[in-house]
Amino acid sequence: MIKQKLYKRINIPKFQGVYYRESSKRRHLGKPDRCFDICYRDLRGKLIWEKVGWAGEGYTAVTASQIRSEKLRSIRHGEILPKKKPEEVTLGEVWTRYDEWIETAIVGKYNERGYYKKHIEPVFSNTPLSKIGVSDLERFKTKLSNNNLAPATVKHILVIVRQLINKAILWGLWTGENPVSKVKLPKLNNKRERFLSYDEAFILLKELEKVSPQLKDIALLSLYTGMRANEIFLLKWSHLDMENNLIHIADPKNVHARKVFMTQTIKDLFKNIERRDPEDYIFISRTGGKIDKISHAYDRTVCRLGNSCDFWKSEFASPLSPDLLRSVIINDHPEIFCGENKDSLMWLNELLEMQSLYEVLTSNRDCSAFNKDLKELIALVKNNGQTFFKKMNVTEKNTLKRLNRLLLETIYPNESPKLTYRFNNGIRDPRQKITFHTLRHTFASWLALQGTPILTIKELLGHQTLVMTERYSHLSPDQKKDAVNGIEAMFEKNMAI
Repeated sequence: MIKQKLYKRINIPKFQGVYYRESSKRRHLGKPDRCFDICYRDLRGKLIWEKVGWAGEGYTAVTASQIRSEKLRSIRHGEILPKKKPEEVTLGEVWTRYDEWIETAIVGKYNERGYYKKHIEPVFSNTPLSKIGVSDLERFKTKLSNNNLAPATVKHILVIVRQLINKAILWGLWTGENPVSKVKLPKLNNKRERFLSYDEAFILLKELEKVSPQLKDIALLSLYTGMRANEIFLLKWSHLDMENNLIHIADPKNVHARKVFMTQTIKDLFKNIERRDPEDYIFISRTGGKIDKISHAYDRTVCRLGNSCDFWKSEFASPLSPDLLRSVIINDHPEIFCGENKDSLMWLNELLEMQSLYEVLTSNRDCSAFNKDLKELIALVKNNGQTFFKKMNVTEKNTLKRLNRLLLETIYPNESPKLTYRFNNGIRDPRQKITFHTLRHTFASWLALQGTPILTIKELLGHQTLVMTERYSHLSPDQKKDAVNGIEAMFEKNMAI
């Protein structure tokens, strides 16, 4: 094999410090190929030779001269020549990658996507990250607030923007400072104050069971263990220790694993579910995959229960149970037909469809007490013999609810049952509304009411700090009173000696 030989460097007069050497083997355009070199001195005066490239590779004396000039400027000014800036990444481009990441990383991905599409994308999608400033974000925050969004929602949207920019920095897409860190996020007072009474919890679970046995099981698990919805969704068969009655929560919100205890009811709950492979999720969606969010059936059930009243407790063996009520009507009001429907609200509405009912209603009270729309609805029912609840307008539906109350007062004049707004009906304060998270809050509240130490509640809930658990301390007033009385008793005891 013939070794390539480069001949002596030849200076190119037109370009200072640029030379070429001809090859004995390489050919370019029918002539010996030329290799271009440059030379220059560094800050210490040392002569530096560098190869630039071959003419056959596209290099020319002009190119070599430009490279030499860049080197000299870099040496003299301590910086590299400014290069053409690459196109800056936009927030929309970051979202495209982030959207792929949250598919497997975040349970609440639907909320993230919804907030981005509705609020963030129209404003910042095409904006380079370097162009998103603190003033832009402050205006964005004000705009969100002016659109009557709750402070918690505004904060969540800004947190998504912050997370997007943080991910861009982490993924090497951008090197600047996150401007959201300088924006004052809305302060929240969203600590839930309301928790379920024992009766409310009982009624809610019974109604959920009618809608979906699995949804009822998920709710019962949260109520008896304090587990978050996401923790329940991620629960696998391998996380259960049936022998020691323990549930291992491997992926909780605060990343610190913990254990919760199974009551016998929860243990029986798991036994009644068809067991699959150890790494399968215990609760699965209709398609057989992991559940991503609580079914809307939960909110619909809570909404429906808002129209019930204390008088109706379908599953309670009380003097006011529907079965006993039917027997009372049969004995005292044989002219009123009693259907077989055991659902309290539906049965009431069935009764209101019976024309004979109105003879009883109007015989016991002055008809002038009924307002105009109530009279119209009574006339409508009397003439048609039935009510088409689904086709009613809002006024007619509200009137029907008042008729329900009149029915109760008429049949039980001595009991005076009052229709009360239960669950979320009539409640505007979000902290007082019942959500799925209310079950976890109820678990902790019930513990506090029975005198459980606050530190124990903290550990059972998986809180990282006591500050998060202190909201339940006001539910244990007797403990504080007993502690103070104990000091007094001890003092008096010692003084008597």
